[in-house]
Amino acid sequence: MLFGAASVTKTFTTALIMRMVEEGYLSLDDSIGPRLPVWARLPNINPAITIRQLLDHTHGLGEYTATGAYISPMVFTPNRLLTRADLVAMIGPPISTPGAQYTYGNTGFLLLGVIIEKIYNLPAEEMIRRIVFRTCGLTTTFFSYYDSIPPNLVQAHGWSAATNPSTDTNLRSRRAMFSGYNVAGGSLSTAKDLAQWGRMLFGGHYITPASLATIQTITPQSLTGSLYPYGLGCISFTFDQRTAWGHFGNISGCVSVIAYEPTCDVSIALLFNDDRLPNLRPLIVERMYNMIKQVICPVPLGPGTKLTVLEKPSFAPNPAHDATLLRFTSPSGTRQVTLTLFDATGRLAGTQELDSAKGLHEIKLTGLTAGAYHAQLQLVGTNGTTSASSRLVVMP
Repeated sequence: MLFGAASVTKTFTTALIMRMVEEGYLSLDDSIGPRLPVWARLPNINPAITIRQLLDHTHGLGEYTATGAYISPMVFTPNRLLTRADLVAMIGPPISTPGAQYTYGNTGFLLLGVIIEKIYNLPAEEMIRRIVFRTCGLTTTFFSYYDSIPPNLVQAHGWSAATNPSTDTNLRSRRAMFSGYNVAGGSLSTAKDLAQWGRMLFGGHYITPASLATIQTITPQSLTGSLYPYGLGCISFTFDQRTAWGHFGNISGCVSVIAYEPTCDVSIALLFNDDRLPNLRPLIVERMYNMIKQVICPVPLGPGTKLTVLEKPSFAPNPAHDATLLRFTSPSGTRQVTLTLFDATGRLAGTQELDSAKGLHEIKLTGLTAGAYHAQLQLVGTNGTTSASSRLVVMP
């Protein structure tokens, strides 16, 4: 189902901007004054602000989504299509000088959309669709107020805490809301597409290594002005000795988060149809980290640890009922082999030591409830620790 991707949309816009930098259309240190069309050169917009400051939220501009002019159509004319010209006119007085402080918001990315449109002479949504969505195979990601959505794709019902009791946001038009968040937060997507996108972007498959390093350079001001360190259009999640990269999103009726952990090469997308969940962000992040650590890549990563990834262990039959055969090849020097099973929620379901000299093992499945499991194989030997995982389905 389609969910509001909300501010995860900022990663799409950031990626397009970095591709434009790579192709020479602009520089991150360009002042925005000459890059804006005449109609957007308004008194509240400092022309000395740079592209980089729009991306890292140090531009100092007022937040347009906090104004009465913005809130009014959400309440009274929810079917209205808000244009970028409408939204730029809502930008209020500056809150700080450019570069002085980090203040997260949507205004910077709204102006990035204006700049994209001026350079290409096409809507920013169209360019993101052509250069990001199509290039990366994101077939179920759209701007709902701009794209035609196939009738077979259903939008999840989102529950909003803005009313008491919470109400289904799909009962009235959300055109004004999604067009209002624009290329800062107005996209719809699926968990599959967003997980794929996290790996494409942060795994280095879409922008160059130099561009990736640039967006992953933490903005110093964000270390005191944000719960999570912020780069250019992305957030850093640090836990244990690992760092994941991604973004949070929140729009009426939906909460989203993507995270990519490079050591394990795993990308996770979590989508919720309830906008009260930002209060649970620490819990969401904890569960996300547990998925990475316990299910996908549980080998401790500390000083001196050498991690080598094996080929996936093979199970046959799979799905299985009461027993299956596990086949794997132990590298020379293997001293210990451990098989660990985790259920679909990441809870430990069982562990056993295997004979490292054997390549074929019968695994009893009695005592396991029906469902999908992650089977994690860890080998310890003279060459360090090796790890691999496969999916195992247990039938009733």
